[in-house]
Amino acid sequence: MTKMGQTQNRSVRFPRNVLGALVGIGLVLMALPLAAQAQGVIPSVDEARVMRLADQLRCPICQGQSVKESDVFLSKQMRDQIRILIAQGKTDQEVLDDFEARYGEFILRSPKPTGMGLLAWILPVAALVGGVVWLGLVLMRAQRRSRLESPDAGGGETPDPQTEARIARDLKRFEEGL
Repeated sequence: MTKMGQTQNRSVRFPRNVLGALVGIGLVLMALPLAAQAQGVIPSVDEARVMRLADQLRCPICQGQSVKESDVFLSKQMRDQIRILIAQGKTDQEVLDDFEARYGEFILRSPKPTGMGLLAWILPVAALVGGVVWLGLVLMRAQRRSRLESPDAGGGETPDPQTEARIARDLKRFEEGL
């Protein structure tokens, strides 16, 4: 029972041995990739090739990042898998095919030019060509219109003396009205 004015301490505390075990497990899990590479499980290969292939693969967790750019654990594992596949003598296309078989076509950052992926390649080019054609038509129409409206182009006729007199009379009336 508590006396008035005193509060009970209800905070939950982990026993030191449980907290120590969790920290130890975390350190071991973080050290596994380094230990695997040191033991030769993850072979040393051409890193430029690994990064070039990793740049062609989408990180399944991160939005808009490649496996090369991402620092999440899964991307690090994927880069290690690329190293292993290269050490096994796989070509770049075989490595990409292996990841596509595991994760689906989504994992590739550039869609294949077949099926719906073909639209992703054709639509931007078609939009660019259509925009250039539309801009050309607009500019030709504007140029033709300015040529027809320009008095220097010879398209406009000079008014006869009667029309000139009427214009002068209307202009004089307008100026007097102001």
